[in-house]
Amino acid sequence: MSGALEKKIVHPDSYRDCQRYAAELVWFTEAYERIFKDGARWGAIEGSKAFAFIWTVKEANALGKNPQRAMIGDPVLAAELFLRLRRWRRAFLEWYVFLMKKECPAMFDETATQRAREAAELGLCLGDKTERRTDRLIEFIKRAGELSEHEHRVFLKTALNNKPADWRHPELDTWLMLMWPIVERFKWTYRDVLEAALQKFPGHRGYPLGMLDRDHPEIGQHCRDVLGLRTAGKARRQHRHGEAPLLGLALEIETQVDVLRRFGFVDR
Repeated sequence: MSGALEKKIVHPDSYRDCQRYAAELVWFTEAYERIFKDGARWGAIEGSKAFAFIWTVKEANALGKNPQRAMIGDPVLAAELFLRLRRWRRAFLEWYVFLMKKECPAMFDETATQRAREAAELGLCLGDKTERRTDRLIEFIKRAGELSEHEHRVFLKTALNNKPADWRHPELDTWLMLMWPIVERFKWTYRDVLEAALQKFPGHRGYPLGMLDRDHPEIGQHCRDVLGLRTAGKARRQHRHGEAPLLGLALEIETQVDVLRRFGFVDR
């Protein structure tokens, strides 16, 4: 995002600005309604918009802000919610890409051709009725004669015998990636993240919920090196009342990958 656009978003000063941001909110709201009220099948794009709508509203409510005001004449709040919609959506999409890397490593094989990666992707979705890539799959099959022998084997292998990558902490990683907008906004420390994770997963033992030393939780290394998540919180920073901001909201976020693949959210 350009600096000029970001400045305009952060400092709206007209009703016209408010209308524009409200229109963005409507776009995300419609995705939510299509999935939850109409029962529409969804892909990552629609799912990310609906996920962002839910958690932007929940976050605003937790902070004592009324999202409806953004629709009726509060440009400052509209601008804030606009940025939060984008951040929550990015969290979902980054999680989804991470999920696909685990489910079908061949889709992301940098040594393979682009067509081989596409063969892996479409082989994976062959026969999956929840997928929305039917047209692409049909077109790909029509062009099957153009595939090399290796590309054809990749397609069949992922269609019939795909082998996911090893993923040792799917629920923990899912939760961390999806709740990170809260960590980032309120500058949680990695110790805050650890304490929250121990509440979310009380039965979890061992890495990455241990300590490297007195001041450095293992989860910090895991977030940075495995998930690409970083926080601006200083190591010794203490929150008021001993609890990280919006801890309760972070603990609500769904962790079941199968549930998130279908809908992406907690209670409806």
